[in-house]
Amino acid sequence: MSAASIGGTAAATATSSSRFGEMTSEDFIRIMVEELSNQDPFEPNDSAAIIDQLSGLQNIEAQNSLQEGLEKLVNQNTFSSATALIGQTITGVAQTGQVVTGRVLSVTSTDGSTRFKLDTGDEVDSSLIQGIENASEIDPAIVPSLLLDLVTLNGASLVGQNISGTDAEGNDFTGTVQSVLIENGALMLDVDLGNGVNKTYPSSTITSFG
Repeated sequence: MSAASIGGTAAATATSSSRFGEMTSEDFIRIMVEELSNQDPFEPNDSAAIIDQLSGLQNIEAQNSLQEGLEKLVNQNTFSSATALIGQTITGVAQTGQVVTGRVLSVTSTDGSTRFKLDTGDEVDSSLIQGIENASEIDPAIVPSLLLDLVTLNGASLVGQNISGTDAEGNDFTGTVQSVLIENGALMLDVDLGNGVNKTYPSSTITSFG
């Protein structure tokens, strides 16, 4: 066999594997039904082979789902770490291509990319940061607002979660967090108690999650 033939066979195999990996169970079943409908009754398809192929496809889907879940977890951890830089002064390459220095006001995450918004109006991608100044240089005047930002950010992760707690009157409650807000410096949770009833509770009343 020539080198060209080997290369062509390898390329065809890679393309076939790639296309198989892109198929969903629904696509495979649709093709399988079509083949079974038109099969030669004297030479029926191998049922065991079909089941093996479907099993392999389901394994690929499970692996892809696991990979997506791990990528989301990594992105969440990266974003959580990035919020620790709020209030600190960093130096990096802005979207304009210029090297800038400024205090981090906020952090955003889009399509797996984390960006820092500076008090200069510039935005710096996390991969383009060149330096971070000592945290002790944070302006004390902005500490209260930074703490509120962090509390709100952490509280937002509770939205959609089921919680249980005990209110100020000693009554137990269970529900789903709909939103979070700050009232008089305290984190408050808007909780759906079911049957169309919503009530706001301080985060300090929560006793369990899930």
